[in-house]
Amino acid sequence: MRICPYCNLAYPPEIDECPSDQTPLLEAEELPQGAVIGGKYEIVGAISQDIACTVYKALQVKRKQPRVLKVMNNHLASNPDFLKLFERSAGQLMKVRHVNVVQVEGFEKTSSDLPFMVLEDVDGRSLREIIQTEGPLEPFRACAITKQIAAGLEAGAAEGMIHRDLKPESIFVLSGRGSEKIKLSGFGDSRLKEFLVGNQFRTSPDTVIGTVQYLAPEQALGSTVDGRADLYSLGVILYEMLTHELPFRATQASGFMIAHIQETPIPIRVAHADLGIPDILNAMVMHCLQKDPEERPPNPRDFIREVEYVEKEIKKGRGDLQPSSARRASSRWKFWRR
Repeated sequence: MRICPYCNLAYPPEIDECPSDQTPLLEAEELPQGAVIGGKYEIVGAISQDIACTVYKALQVKRKQPRVLKVMNNHLASNPDFLKLFERSAGQLMKVRHVNVVQVEGFEKTSSDLPFMVLEDVDGRSLREIIQTEGPLEPFRACAITKQIAAGLEAGAAEGMIHRDLKPESIFVLSGRGSEKIKLSGFGDSRLKEFLVGNQFRTSPDTVIGTVQYLAPEQALGSTVDGRADLYSLGVILYEMLTHELPFRATQASGFMIAHIQETPIPIRVAHADLGIPDILNAMVMHCLQKDPEERPPNPRDFIREVEYVEKEIKKGRGDLQPSSARRASSRWKFWRR
């Protein structure tokens, strides 16, 4: 990956000059395998890289325990404002302690004063891989995963954090026996990126390619967002888990952004009638995908209650009641009431 030091946009290695401002691009440096940083973490290899950080698999030398390191990219070390933001973000993330959130364990610096975060290593597969290899997922399985994602969002919200870049790649399904457990990663990443590229992070397809499929309409418009934007993204993910397809189709990033702003998604019961998705579950997905944040679930806790109610209704054989009928049939139905 190459980065423009002027506008901080990232480009593939075959591009030498920033198309936006003609500035020569810098090669994003990677730490070599076997390097020991912070005096105690041996680099195993790079996992991913963006305009703010490079993420590495590492080994805690003394205890021989795997860790993940999120290391600030070298060219940003001379930016005092970004350094403050990175450290503040690490401090905030360390307070988010929840079973469904990847734990940030510490904040340290290399011998050259390059800051990095220390994260727990997650043994599992991304939800992207699960969807690709096993989708469409059975409704109760999709609901169980959805509740845990929402619980992770709630834990972040308790510390004043909105994810703003929720996608299957940032959700991990852990290995092990018993019911599936998930871990949510990526809290704070959008804030670091937005600091570097400004509002372009929310409005320019060049800076959000790969995740525009999950953007809330207000994000695509560059408007102020709150936690309901994450619930919209979760609605897209739930739609994808249930159908193995996205609610919108486009060939370019700008097409997805326009669709989120202007198009009404085709309900699952219409677009995928063969899957037999209960009406009540279909209505819950559409509740998340409302254009107006005021028409979505107000917060993760209420959405978890909504999912639990839908699960109970399906188990009772009442899943094909329309929401209006279900509301009349039960005083507990309140999530679509306005």
